[in-house]
Amino acid sequence: MRVLIFTVLLSVVNTSAALSYFLDGNDLHKLCQDYRDNAKTYSIGVADGIMFMFAAGTEKHHVGKICIPENVRSSQLVDVSCNFLVSNPQSRNKQAADLIQHAFNIAWPCK
Repeated sequence: MRVLIFTVLLSVVNTSAALSYFLDGNDLHKLCQDYRDNAKTYSIGVADGIMFMFAAGTEKHHVGKICIPENVRSSQLVDVSCNFLVSNPQSRNKQAADLIQHAFNIAWPCK
């Protein structure tokens, strides 16, 4: 029974990680334009994932550590994400999560 539970949990984790890479910058840009609440939800999820990776020490990207201030509102997260896509259309072919991470790094680098 424990093996079954572990296998199910592992497949859920692997599936959710894979699904996050199906959304690229063009997809997110469309969400920003047409479905702002969905773009906000995605941006919050990426921010949460980034902060978890840093806390767990598993962040391997070389974009620098991100220090999002405690008083930042969710609307600011989506504004930073969506504005980055507008200002950098040449990058929209890249993975949305990576683009958001880069945008957050520019907006809130650790000092």
